[in-house]
Amino acid sequence: MSTAPWHDRRILFFGGKGGVGKTTLASAMAMAKARQGERVLVVSTDPAHNLGHLWDETVGAGQVPLTNGVWGTELDPTQIAREHVRAVSRTVRGLMPEHLHKRVDDYFALTLEAPGTHESALVDAMGRLVLEGFEEYDTLVFDTAPTGHTTRLLEMPRLMQMWTDGLLASRDRADRFSDAIRGLDGDRRAPDAVDVRNSRIRHLLEERRTRFIQVQEILGDPVLTGFMVVTLPERLPTLESLALHEQLCALGMGVPAVLINRCSAPDAPQWRIDEEARNIEEITARVDAPVLQIPVLERPMTGLDAVTAMADALQTAMGGR
Repeated sequence: MSTAPWHDRRILFFGGKGGVGKTTLASAMAMAKARQGERVLVVSTDPAHNLGHLWDETVGAGQVPLTNGVWGTELDPTQIAREHVRAVSRTVRGLMPEHLHKRVDDYFALTLEAPGTHESALVDAMGRLVLEGFEEYDTLVFDTAPTGHTTRLLEMPRLMQMWTDGLLASRDRADRFSDAIRGLDGDRRAPDAVDVRNSRIRHLLEERRTRFIQVQEILGDPVLTGFMVVTLPERLPTLESLALHEQLCALGMGVPAVLINRCSAPDAPQWRIDEEARNIEEITARVDAPVLQIPVLERPMTGLDAVTAMADALQTAMGGR
């Protein structure tokens, strides 16, 4: 596996249409890397949370050992958003006069249901996990939600940085206006409670902006990060995987490989083999990345034995790379 384009990536996303086997292949890659002596964390960002079901283990917000060298965790977008909004609300309450606390609470109660809240909170949690996880793990493998949700997540760090930049620019204008008014009045008083509050708000915004920049730089680094596109040799998954590949290229995200899962055995009906061959040929022609074919496994896909079998199949498809 040492010469493969995905070998040195410290972050690997697995994404594609729902039901194509993202969780299974993400876990198989984690096991394959663990066999090389790496410490690997598998992170589920899919609200369906199939990671625990696949491994037949209880996996939650903690980092649970799954097998030698592999740990797993599940990020619940709803719970993360709730905790994120609660923490921000507490911070803002502490910066505001007491008579405005209820108004702050009401505002953040509405914010929890606002579009983008879950995604921004999830990206924040993923960013913290990436920045902290590098110290403990060699590789982080992300099992993502279906295609549309994943591409929005990948865009969020850039969008949130732009939004924070706008807030900081507004803060700058307000500060300059306040300083100008004081200069006209000859006011040289020490900073009051409003000044202290504004300074604290600026500090929080700058901290958040720095974190989004760090996450954006890591996710956009083709040496560190790659996105493994998972698909099936069927028409609709093929079309969606090609569209996903185009979106990833537009975002500057490297694609180390496309994994075509559940390819039929040679004794399958000829019509199926022919159809799969056409889809595989189209993917190979249109994608500038290795295209790996994973055979269908005739066994229940749950438990350690199932993940082991898929890891074996994945490593065979990788040709020992």
